[in-house]
Amino acid sequence: MVRRASLQDVDDSTDRWAIVVRVFRKWNVYQKSAPAELFCVSMVLIDEEGTTIQASVLNNRNLLHKFRFSIVEGQIYKFANFEVTPNVNQYRACSHEFKITFTPRTSCADTIATIPTYAYSFFPILEIMKIDFRHPVDKLIDVVAFVKDVGTLDEFCKGNETKKRLRLKLADSENNEVECTLFDNCASDAYMAYLQNTESPVVVLLNLARVGFSEDGTPQVCSSFNATMALFNPSITEVKNLIQSAKDEKSPVMVALSQPKTSQPSQHSNGASLHNQTKVTISQIPEQAIGDSFVIHCQIHKLETKHGWIYDACSKCGSKVKIDDPSWICPLCKKKPDSIEPKMKIHYLVRDQTGSASVIFWDKLAVPLVKKTASELISSLNEKKEKDDDDDDIPKELDLPVGKNLLLKLKMNEFNKKYPTSSISVGQYTICEDLSNQFSEAITESSFEGCSEVKATAESVDAESVTPLVTPLDHSTISDLSQHVTPAPIKGKRRITNKRNVVKDDIPTTSLQSSAGPAEERVTKVIKQEK
Repeated sequence: MVRRASLQDVDDSTDRWAIVVRVFRKWNVYQKSAPAELFCVSMVLIDEEGTTIQASVLNNRNLLHKFRFSIVEGQIYKFANFEVTPNVNQYRACSHEFKITFTPRTSCADTIATIPTYAYSFFPILEIMKIDFRHPVDKLIDVVAFVKDVGTLDEFCKGNETKKRLRLKLADSENNEVECTLFDNCASDAYMAYLQNTESPVVVLLNLARVGFSEDGTPQVCSSFNATMALFNPSITEVKNLIQSAKDEKSPVMVALSQPKTSQPSQHSNGASLHNQTKVTISQIPEQAIGDSFVIHCQIHKLETKHGWIYDACSKCGSKVKIDDPSWICPLCKKKPDSIEPKMKIHYLVRDQTGSASVIFWDKLAVPLVKKTASELISSLNEKKEKDDDDDDIPKELDLPVGKNLLLKLKMNEFNKKYPTSSISVGQYTICEDLSNQFSEAITESSFEGCSEVKATAESVDAESVTPLVTPLDHSTISDLSQHVTPAPIKGKRRITNKRNVVKDDIPTTSLQSSAGPAEERVTKVIKQEK
């Protein structure tokens, strides 16, 4: 008889259980000796009480055909008749005493139930710092922390394999720090998610990570094959509470974190940071090392339409979704996306005096560049097709940046190095015309104000009596101009005349007007001057 039970009641006393659960996480596990060969498909299941248990589908042809694609991460199912065994493996995904293994007799059916969408068990950074390599943690952990620093996505050789690695520095609200190293697909996915994140401060949530140790024995957080997933600023209560509490309590870590990012890049701040980067010409781009940032000063020559301009993205993380038969799958979230929305990926050909290059503006930078979102552009295209019967599938707004002079921050990756003509992603930009336009506007305003004052003054003076203040220079020299300059008049010294006491009553008026002698005439002039 099948027993319907909650996960906390499941044990190895029988294999005839029936459970209603949500598939919280799902990932592939590959053979260590043959990395391309699938060993099993692992899952973390969660029930309505929030209890979790690990489940596996072994590499059996019939089992994989039955469960690998029919079970979708995030969905709710009723599972019955499965094998239950003790959970004693190293780096187990759950703390549950038992684990589940699907068999050919296991049944799976979609159902409806009220079950939490996630279940994290966060391990404090302060506790990670206390872990000794002689007493390691034998299970996978969840970590939520502030990101203080992110390195570049680099490569290293291990045996005959080339692996990817991304280093981060994490901190809690008390500024306790721990190093974090992610590898391979987890490193690539995390780096892309970090670049697409627009929020600040940056918080990372690591699900199913492990505690490793550096060469000197210092504990650090590491990824565990394909099980580990990194999310940046996920919209969950725990992350929001962490950020809010750090702000309210004036946490010391907040001082070291970056300022909030705006949805549209600030030209002033971008320009200041770009001027601190290495400047190169387009012809020098192939000489740049992988992972090193540099800046070019260029002009957008044309829009490259052969690559298209939009892609289907996961509404949660913004990553490009892929078709994993029979449905869409997000490579970062590792599940079917809740919804799909269009994002921009615009290719432009840019030029300087040394050559040309192809660059990519991803959605986060493309939106402020063209002043519209992908959804808005698609809507305007559809309206235009209905009205004008126009078959053009490229919005005219994408041509607006053509001709603009920009400073672009670029970074070479392995693909760009291998294929020199490939497009390089733009990490940051600033439009050079902005400052010149502001300067021109300021000059125009000041000139207009000055002209108004001159006009007001000129109206009160006879136009014919005004001598031009400025003569066009043409090609005259200073010596030529000096011959036409009229010398300034030399003012004489002021004449000081002693006052003379003249009594008008003693001198008749008629005598002053008609019969005045030379002496009397001089006296009259002096009186007039002093008056």
